[in-house]
Amino acid sequence: MRGVMKTIKKIILRVLLVAAIAALPGGAYAIGEIGVGFNLGLTYAPNNTDDIITRYNSEMMTTAGADVDQLKSPYVPVVGINLRYQFNYLLFRIGCHLATPVVPIKGSITVAGNKNNIRISAFQNSIPATIGLLMPVKKRTYFYIGGGGTLHQAYIKISQSAPDAAGIDIGDDNRKDSYFKTFVGYHLLLGAEVPLSEKVTMTTEWIHQEGRSYPINNHGTDSAGNPTSSPKKAISVKGDVLLFGISYYIQI
Repeated sequence: MRGVMKTIKKIILRVLLVAAIAALPGGAYAIGEIGVGFNLGLTYAPNNTDDIITRYNSEMMTTAGADVDQLKSPYVPVVGINLRYQFNYLLFRIGCHLATPVVPIKGSITVAGNKNNIRISAFQNSIPATIGLLMPVKKRTYFYIGGGGTLHQAYIKISQSAPDAAGIDIGDDNRKDSYFKTFVGYHLLLGAEVPLSEKVTMTTEWIHQEGRSYPINNHGTDSAGNPTSSPKKAISVKGDVLLFGISYYIQI
């Protein structure tokens, strides 16, 4: 997977170079326009929940005599909005994307009649600011590519009903592990746009984002229900988002 991402990033850099060469004076189609876009899409296991799920499943499956209902890594819906300004071949955009599982991420482990129910919740709010290049095909039909910084608000909660039950030894023996942090990362954007009418277009976009917080304190509870600040955990937002949307343009 890492090799594929490196290849994609190299391709994006080459396309940026070609687009910069192509962005010479000529017939520009998007001069002085403001657009508002609405997006829906998918991402996979936001906030590194797939690694957490893999760890818990591995620990449950190696527990002797256990009856296990494994946790499943989810595809998660994303809803977003963006405001963009286009001038000649340049694109400036700021957006907001929200992602959270619709179906609960849950599983369980039972040993000698003792059952521990596990549930994972996640929420991610991303605010990307993008500078990009437009590659017009014809009026209102573009390919565009860019990148920039992203402000992330990320939340993870892991709940267990009986983490200290006899024979059950997974996780950190806390009833609840809860982490929330606001931090900065970066992203790459690749998209295409086609017209539906004079002022309305349809878009398809792929966003790759990178970012990781420093280790933060736990706001959870231990097996006895007392507040605990351990263990510390860093939240990663590395991942990909596929979006489909509608944009409305106002020429200025």
